[in-house]
Amino acid sequence: MINSQFAIQRLEAADPSGLTLRVEFVRLADRYGQVFSLVDRDGTDCPLLESIEGAPTDDWPTSPPLQNLSIEELTPGRCVALLVGMAARNHWSASIEPVAGQAAIDCDIACRAASSAGPLGSAYMLAKNQPHAISVPGDAGAPADLEVAVADNIRLRVQALANYQCRAMLAEGRVLITPQVSSGPKSGTWRWKYRVALARA
Repeated sequence: MINSQFAIQRLEAADPSGLTLRVEFVRLADRYGQVFSLVDRDGTDCPLLESIEGAPTDDWPTSPPLQNLSIEELTPGRCVALLVGMAARNHWSASIEPVAGQAAIDCDIACRAASSAGPLGSAYMLAKNQPHAISVPGDAGAPADLEVAVADNIRLRVQALANYQCRAMLAEGRVLITPQVSSGPKSGTWRWKYRVALARA
């Protein structure tokens, strides 16, 4: 449930045609959830993805437990959301930034694990009113992208970014972005980076 004492903060990214993607940071108990939405020309938003959050007692929550948020203006007109959080002795950080000239937002996530790492990744629930989801795999050894029809001639794409080995998968109405770890996760720092974007079909 949203805690109304915290204002919802947001970032938006738009392409030259006016197609706009919004990410809102919503305070949920002890952390910030994320909601990605398509924004209509009249400013009305249509939620597309909502992060699946864990509980304060989880050592390894479903999504990174991002408990502190700061939105910074790096240069005039260029803003980024910086978030940090922890669970048990493990620390997470995130940088979430709109892509200039595109209806796209980049998410750069890291986890510093103090001991053997548990399940790593980010998880989102697809909005229930969305049409059929279409998985678009890459080469067998390459990160996979995921594409979802969200409106007439508009698709939502979740894309693993180059040089960051992670995969975007669809499972039971959930979008899962997981880093590719060659062996059992151990203590250390793990990083995954992906883009959430809208495009016209």
